[in-house]
Amino acid sequence: MSTAARANSWPPMAVGLFYLPLAASVISFGVGFFLIVWLEVWILRRRENLQLWRSVRLVTEANLLSTLAGIGVVITLTGLPFELGGFPLGNFSWLFWLIVVTLCLGLGVCTAGSLKHLTKFWSGHFLIWSIVWAMILFAELALISLVNSTTNRVFQLLATAIYYSVGLVLSIVVESFWVSRRLSEKTATLGQTLLVANVRSYAYIAIPITIFLLFLKN
Repeated sequence: MSTAARANSWPPMAVGLFYLPLAASVISFGVGFFLIVWLEVWILRRRENLQLWRSVRLVTEANLLSTLAGIGVVITLTGLPFELGGFPLGNFSWLFWLIVVTLCLGLGVCTAGSLKHLTKFWSGHFLIWSIVWAMILFAELALISLVNSTTNRVFQLLATAIYYSVGLVLSIVVESFWVSRRLSEKTATLGQTLLVANVRSYAYIAIPITIFLLFLKN
């Protein structure tokens, strides 16, 4: 009975909506992804004076990579409660933990690489950032529990904002790493440009599409 109850109550909708560009792309049948790519292409061309098709290629590749990372996080947040709660995923446990480890290592590499190429800050070793991302994923589960368990609206809104901001940070880190790695000549404003592109794609496309289509479905 407890196993059935747990299966029916987890994962909450928040897990599937962790990476809002992915959610917007899926529920809009790819339209959201197309709009996000072209908005970021327009911003990249306008601010960095890159050729159109080069910008399209870079932004498309970067968004596909960040989408893959977002899928990895959703799988992790979905499976961790079962693995840690005494309900292992059976024969797929080894595959689940392989995805988790690969995800954390990949995000560690992206974080260290983007800091190294786009900022003057200490970039750190990728293993340190991998551990940081593992801690962040566990913290995301705690935030979900906080939202579900408290009736205090202020705490709920704060926890929700922090939860979704991690998805934005993931998007910025992964896309910045890929674009900076592929560009041989990087301007001093490239990091700021990629930050602006991601924030605007969230604000103008990912969040509005997700909210609008979810309201239509309800």
